[in-house]
Amino acid sequence: MLLLPFFCADSIKLVVAEYHTNYHNNYSVKDSNRIYYGGMLAYIQVAEH
Repeated sequence: MLLLPFFCADSIKLVVAEYHTNYHNNYSVKDSNRIYYGGMLAYIQVAEH
């Protein structure tokens, strides 16, 4: 049986000023355009505080 680790994490936001891009957990924002990542998500957000 394959057991996968469980991780609790707060929302993560990474800002890369050099590229003028804000990276969030499931999308990035550049020049007011929100781009969602493709593919099957490994984790989902179930609540927001």
